[in-house]
Amino acid sequence: AEPDVVDVLVTRRGPVISPAFGGSQPPMSLRWVGLDSEVDSISWVRRLNFATDWKTFRAAISSCASPALGVTYADASGNIGYRLSGFIPLRRMGQGRIPARGWDPADEWGGFVSLEKMPELFNPPGGQIVAANQPVAVDLCPHPLVGEPAGGFRAARIDQALRGRGSVSPEFSAELQGDTLSLAAVRFRELVLDAAQRHPAGRPETAIEQLRRWDCRVVADSPGAVLYEHATGLLFDRVVGGRLSPALRGYLLGEAASPVSTEGPFSGRLTTGLLRLLARLVEVGRMPGVDGGLEILWSSLAAAGEIASRPGADHGRFTISHPLADAVRALRPILSRGPYRSPGDADTVRVGALRGSGPSTRITAAFYRAVYDMSDGSGSGWCHVPGQSGHPASRNYADQVDGWLQARLEPLPFGEAPPAGRSLVLDPGREP
Repeated sequence: AEPDVVDVLVTRRGPVISPAFGGSQPPMSLRWVGLDSEVDSISWVRRLNFATDWKTFRAAISSCASPALGVTYADASGNIGYRLSGFIPLRRMGQGRIPARGWDPADEWGGFVSLEKMPELFNPPGGQIVAANQPVAVDLCPHPLVGEPAGGFRAARIDQALRGRGSVSPEFSAELQGDTLSLAAVRFRELVLDAAQRHPAGRPETAIEQLRRWDCRVVADSPGAVLYEHATGLLFDRVVGGRLSPALRGYLLGEAASPVSTEGPFSGRLTTGLLRLLARLVEVGRMPGVDGGLEILWSSLAAAGEIASRPGADHGRFTISHPLADAVRALRPILSRGPYRSPGDADTVRVGALRGSGPSTRITAAFYRAVYDMSDGSGSGWCHVPGQSGHPASRNYADQVDGWLQARLEPLPFGEAPPAGRSLVLDPGREP
């Protein structure tokens, strides 16, 4: 098509974005650290590539203005560390969740969180650092850093699996990456069974018995997993979704924020709140601010149990979908792969977040897994789904899907000795 020229008005606080919303909107600008002209958001990567110890690693991560990332560290001397990157604004009012009053100096940023106060750990007393998208060491910073934190169930499960182990082998680490036990589901089951005992009127016996027999592992062919994912999806929708506009409902309950993003921004963030509401329901027979709490719980479980009882009921079918295939249907057989059955959800170590209002479509997962053995590079392993080639005719285009589905890693030797087999030599001085 012919080029479409769009005028963008840029203010001292960033571009005016309100025309993108449609309708009649007051002018709103977007201030973002990554757009600040004085911010260097790329050279830190080069410094990180050349880091040789904790000091140089810390300096590289500290110079990363955007994005905010939790970065872990390990070296061959046995040191481990964690550092949060990003320049975090100091807001005089609020936490940036809603538009601020651009004409009021009270809503201006007051600089950034000091680099010395950013969360970090180095060789903590416990001898381990678990970073699974949950806040890490944020209590060491006096400023609010995380607006919508993950529930921490994945981190708690990793900590549980590591507790009491004298050492951790690469094989155990790879096995743990495929772990499907959901501590959120364990708590959900406890609350439902407690509610059924305390408030038996109207309870769906079949669904409750199905939940009672479930081992709380989110695997593809488990009726209990199907019941749990559907029940929590229905509860999210009925408890929260009914109060929201269609657009906000989809945004909050797992729909993608844009065609570029494959994951809703609140995916996996609502479980903790739902469990709190269920705990109050068990205790007093109702959810705060929610009419008909027991009826909502029992009807959601009954509907989910009916779905889980159907022949062929399955959890988490998904397709590795190429963006061009999404745009041009005829390209799907060439560029996309699947559908596949894969375990896990947003709260399992083997992460696989699902749409909040229905569990049949997986929207995000860990596309790269690796175990790095710092004592012996030959013990390391990796998996990159679907494969290491972007050419659909290549044998490497999707040759790692099977290993990814089975949580199996391919050898990733690194260190002083070069790997056996073919090698690639880059010689920029040689004539083609």
